[in-house]
Amino acid sequence: MQGFPGEEVPGAEPRLRGRRRRPGRHRIPATSASAVEPSACSAGTDAIDVPFAISADNTPELAGSVCVVSGTTQFASVNVTDGWAAEVRSDGTNNSNRTDVRFTRSATRDRVELCHEPGRTEIK
Repeated sequence: MQGFPGEEVPGAEPRLRGRRRRPGRHRIPATSASAVEPSACSAGTDAIDVPFAISADNTPELAGSVCVVSGTTQFASVNVTDGWAAEVRSDGTNNSNRTDVRFTRSATRDRVELCHEPGRTEIK
């Protein structure tokens, strides 16, 4: 069954334009940079939750969260979920203006990375 361009067809697979994605790799939309839980990040920082999967009830499963100085991309701290480890690859200082944190879970070899830069937050 084929529809008109831009029309959703029930039961049809979504078509991706541009770069093809490898099977098993999906981009999960980043949550907004706001401190959801006051205890997760200190005052004056924004929390960015880093999900690695979405459960059956549509709840994000988190690898952890990254705290950045409010209104900037400068890294402040990281909170890691049990079983996960985090590596800060770029802290948003110097010339980078980008915070880059990689989360890994050695038991399953899962990996998820947060890239936060001015005007763009990407979790891959």
